[in-house]
Amino acid sequence: MAASIISLILLAAPLAQFSHAFKPQIRPPINYERFSSRTNNVNVEAPAEKSSMTTLNLIGEVTITSKESPSPNSNGKDLMEFFSLTGSAPLILRGSKNNRIVEIPNPDVSLLEAYHEQCQVVGAQTPKPDDKFFDVTTSGVEFPGLKVTGKDKNNSKEATTQSLNTIRTVKVEGDEIAFEANASLRIQMKFPSVLMKVIPKGKEGTEKTGGDSLRKVLEADIPVALNSFRQEYITWLTS
Repeated sequence: MAASIISLILLAAPLAQFSHAFKPQIRPPINYERFSSRTNNVNVEAPAEKSSMTTLNLIGEVTITSKESPSPNSNGKDLMEFFSLTGSAPLILRGSKNNRIVEIPNPDVSLLEAYHEQCQVVGAQTPKPDDKFFDVTTSGVEFPGLKVTGKDKNNSKEATTQSLNTIRTVKVEGDEIAFEANASLRIQMKFPSVLMKVIPKGKEGTEKTGGDSLRKVLEADIPVALNSFRQEYITWLTS
């Protein structure tokens, strides 16, 4: 059974207002774990820094699998039809806090180019003109002593975010399937190096703590979103 995949791509946007791209794809089935998560703190190559500035790279990653569901073959339906529905992507983007979602009718060139690049990263098909893009407003991310909610209007380069969330179906026992989400959230922050002197954990400790916080955000949001996605799929399948 071929696995279906939805690529939800968040690209270099303020944390408080993400830009996502959505498209259904086909990829081969893969092995999966029921639940796993990982935090990295140095896997993003930072650009050259000025001596007066320090860059923090915060990374959180999770892999979460939904409960089993009937295969679309049981009702003679095409799973790609469900993935292509207008309301499918917002179910994943809404998360556990009912994020505000607005479709972007005319994405700019930089977003299109970044989306094309990420489609290549996950092995998705070449982007098409009818692929959908969304702005998603979130409540920000908190970690001890710091809350990141977006870019300062006067210095948009101080913080950038990137997230990639791919959803695919995997075959389980019998003729059932499960939805698997592989999600990552990365934040790169710049601030005056002198501030590191008042941060007890230092650069590496702060990156580890921040990465853990991002992972916890994903662990809270993805299961809720994935369950909503599954419930909507079952409704579609039985309609």
